[in-house]
Parts: sequence; C-alpha cells; structure tokens
Amino acid sequence: MNRRALFALLPLLIPACGGPSPAPDAVGEAAAPIIGGTKATGDPAVVLLVSYPLDESALDTCTAALIAPTVLVTAAHCVDPGTHGGHAFGVFTGPDASTYADIAQLKPHLATVKSVHVHPEYDTAPPFRADIAVVVLEQALTAAPLPINRAALSPSLVGGAARIVGYGQVQYGKYNVIKHEATTALASIGPVDTVVVGDLKHRSCIGDSGGPALVKIDGVETIVGVDSYAETSGCLEPASYRRTDVYTAFLDQYAPPPAPPVDGGLGGGGAGGSGSGGEGGSGGLDGPTSTATSSSGGSESSSGGCAVSSAPWGDSGAVSAAALLAAAALWRRRRAVKRHEGLEVG
Repeated sequence: MNRRALFALLPLLIPACGGPSPAPDAVGEAAAPIIGGTKATGDPAVVLLVSYPLDESALDTCTAALIAPTVLVTAAHCVDPGTHGGHAFGVFTGPDASTYADIAQLKPHLATVKSVHVHPEYDTAPPFRADIAVVVLEQALTAAPLPINRAALSPSLVGGAARIVGYGQVQYGKYNVIKHEATTALASIGPVDTVVVGDLKHRSCIGDSGGPALVKIDGVETIVGVDSYAETSGCLEPASYRRTDVYTAFLDQYAPPPAPPVDGGLGGGGAGGSGSGGEGGSGGLDGPTSTATSSSGGSESSSGGCAVSSAPWGDSGAVSAAALLAAAALWRRRRAVKRHEGLEVG
C-alpha cells in the first residue's frame, strides 16, 4: 500500500535511494496536475503541512484541511512521532510554496503549530487503521473551516461526484508543493473506516496524504474522508481515505460540532468543525487517550511516510554521502517490507 504522503525523496535522491522509477506510460499518464486535475486557485481551507528536523536538512510535506479556526485534520502518518520525532511543524496557507528555495526562506511564511494529536488507535501496519490526526495552531486562520461528515455514508453516494485537493505530486516521482484539485468519483465505501475516491484519470498522489475528499451533502461541500493510502505504487489507482463519520468522537475533542439551532430546526446537513477548536480532552473514538506531541524538540528520526525534499530544495543542493547512504538504507528497508507483504506502504 502506498502512503499518499510519501517516503520518496527529492528527484535528486531517488536514484541513490533505489526509489521506484515509473514506467514510461505511467509518467505520461501522471503528467497532469494531482493526476488529472488543475492548479487550485481557491480552497483556502486546504493547506500544506510541513515538518523538518531541527537541523533543517530535509522537508516533509503533507496536505491538511481546516475544520475549525485553529484545527486541521490530516493523516496520522504525517505527524506520527515514531517517524517525525524531533521535527518542527508548520502550515503554509498559500497555493504555491515552490517559490521558496529552502526551508529558511519558507519558515517566515508558516503558521505556527501548537501541537499535533494522533488517533490513539492508529496502527502503523497495513491497512493502517485510524490513520487520522489533528493539528492545533497557535492562531486562527482567516479561511472558513470545512464541515466534516458525521452521518454514516449512504451507498447512494457511490459513483457520484467527489473532489480532491492537495499538494501532492503531479508526476509520479517528481517533487511538488503547488496546490491542485480535481473532480473525480466516490468509487466505493470500505467495510470498516475507509472510502475509496478517484478514477483512472483523476486521483491523488504522493504528498496528498491528509488531504480531503469532498462531497456535496445537502448542497454543502463536506469532508467525507482524509487521504491515507493506496493498494499499489505509482499513483495509478484511486486512494483509500479515512472516513470522518467513523472518527467524529476523536475529531470532536478538538473541533466540536456547531450548536444546534435555537429554534430546534434541522442543522446544516451534517456540517461540523466550525468551533474555535483547542487542545481537546482525553479519549478517541475507541481508545482511552489521545496522543499529543510537541511541534519541536527531541531527536531526529526518519520521515516515515511524507513527501521529503532535501535542503536546499533545488537540484544543486549538496547532499552528504552519509545522508545518501542513510536514506538509501531506510528506503531499501521499507521497500523490502513492501515486497514481503505484497503491499506498498511508502
């Protein structure tokens, strides 16, 4: 299973790390933005989530969506302390971060992250149950939060329109930090906690992890899932998204649902997450406690499943032999696990 946030390195590092090289036909098929989409000029509630070690030697990127003024929802593997220990986190709200040559240039444009919280039952083994997390910001963003779906998904939605937004690769194996969106389809509803979104021409790719799948419910575009993984490598098929309706108890700790109308009328079609947000309390959907990690401190670890760029980002950046060997060893280890299980988890 292929983690949509990636453990791929900047193109400069892919050959050295033994990363996958897409077949020629795959490259051609993946040449369009977000695989079949266009650059996103709107969607201010969808942001770029970045993390980096204290020495600023690499930049990991994912996508996240605003569900309360100070609260984002993303994938757990994007902020997992096991793979992001000692990393600082930040949020870029613009549509294009490619104009910044390195982390030092990007940092002044990042919103400060107060804390990150992984679902207490997140499983790092396939199929990555509860791969969902929240990011709490120091200050509120100006964008209007997106509502989350709270009701069980209706089978009638299968085959209907869905929209995906993210900062993922527009060509498999090529680094990207420009926001794109595509209209596609809700392909199927999984048996436990997933919904499959995408088609052969429109789908998410590496770096879109944590991004939203949006479906109109009662006329309101609503988050129904959070990008998590795909069954194969190469960004050649629809992705599995974690359903928000399954994890409302966890999300509500940080982004409580709006209060019901005073007149007792019906609410806004399952919309949620419009509160001010905050640190939340204890407990998740099924577990007793929520995991919280600081946005900085600790020791450096591997990126684990997010889009990774060396610093500086350009191809002219110098990369030490030690860093290349370490990255290659980690890449091979993860690829070996994938081959053993017959699934891609990177």
